[in-house]
Amino acid sequence: ARASWSGESHDRSPPSLGAKMEGDGLSQAHVTLLHLLYGPTLPILATLDKTDFDRRARELLSATWEAVRLVAKSGSPAAKRQRYGGFTENDQATIAEDFKSRSQSSRSKRGLGYSGATDRPPGQQHRGESSSSHPFVAAGGSSTRSDADEHDKIMKGHYDSHGRKNQTFEQRRSGRAIQLKNLHNNIKRQMITRFCGRKRLRNNSLRLFDIACGRGGDINKWGIAGISEVRGVDLSPAEIKEAQRRWQGSRNRYRHLKCTFEQSDDVGRQVLPGLNRQYDAVTCMFAAHYFFRTEATALAFFKNVRAALKPGGYFFGTVPDGKAVLALIGGAGRYDNPVLTLEKRWTGDHQAFGSEFIFKIFDTVTDGGEGSREFLVFSSVFKKMAEKFGLEPVVNYEDRKFNGLFNGNDRNQLLKHFFPRYNGDTDLEEVSKLNAAFCFRMRE
Repeated sequence: ARASWSGESHDRSPPSLGAKMEGDGLSQAHVTLLHLLYGPTLPILATLDKTDFDRRARELLSATWEAVRLVAKSGSPAAKRQRYGGFTENDQATIAEDFKSRSQSSRSKRGLGYSGATDRPPGQQHRGESSSSHPFVAAGGSSTRSDADEHDKIMKGHYDSHGRKNQTFEQRRSGRAIQLKNLHNNIKRQMITRFCGRKRLRNNSLRLFDIACGRGGDINKWGIAGISEVRGVDLSPAEIKEAQRRWQGSRNRYRHLKCTFEQSDDVGRQVLPGLNRQYDAVTCMFAAHYFFRTEATALAFFKNVRAALKPGGYFFGTVPDGKAVLALIGGAGRYDNPVLTLEKRWTGDHQAFGSEFIFKIFDTVTDGGEGSREFLVFSSVFKKMAEKFGLEPVVNYEDRKFNGLFNGNDRNQLLKHFFPRYNGDTDLEEVSKLNAAFCFRMRE
């Protein structure tokens, strides 16, 4: 045991990780432990959170002790032991099966201590929720770097195909979803004006960081609000290219505004460079749920928000409400109307992270192919994660400009559900009702 922490060679350490951290003064044994806690994709060391580190370590210790207990009980011959700590393949199968059965019978969400009681859809019984089903996988999800790369590749392909579309103004206005787009854009406009337009610094300068900026559809909103500088990031190269094109066409109209757009896969992996807590606001419109693929990606997302925001700055946006999605999908696991398709892709009970579903809305960016691969987000989970990073909910901000935009029952709630009225198009209204606005303020 002493030798394993002395910095001596440790043949189980992943060589790529050891090489990566050699200059940081970590022994290979330290790197091995980090590999077990965080999986193959390690965050930047300076961004590690001690509370999160301690929790992961406790879960790993507990899972390892349970594995040791099961192996000792199985009595497998030592000569046949292989892999982790001398476990045979049969031992590992026994461990995995036992861990799986215990996880499925769990009555509460692990990881961040969510009860989930407030997140069940109306009329349904409480669903137990658990985390990773393998004791040697990073806490918060069984996803590997290759899983993340594959998911990002699929989503890039989906949004790249939309980034290359060149619809005319008349084509956009004649689509069935035009009422939905108008309402959603108006809600974004009022949110941007409310939390950016009124917050003027003495030098009349305001900086905004937009996560998942897409094709730059909010450039006009930023310009009208009087924002001086925007940095936008997105997964899709084609969408970024289109955002840059749109910005070039708008520069003469908004001479006070400077926009930069960049492609990045890393918002859900590590803190982006150059954030430096210099932004007065961070926005994420209709995209925060993509980062709930695992607990690790959600944590990285919120780390970027914290790294960008000044004290007292606002983080706001819009997101599909997981509770509303569950209510529509119901026990059938799928919901269809002429403009909307929802399809459950998770197995067993829904969880705080990684509960994937297909979301397809006719005549929008989620249309095309099988639809967009998205993840359930619940208000209680969202709020608790945000609070972990110093973000306090802002719930009373509606003024007369918000009249009729949100459900009146949500006045004191974090998630304010859209309140659509589309001239009798109830199918389209059902789509908008899935979405809600949110706002947080960074603690000073």
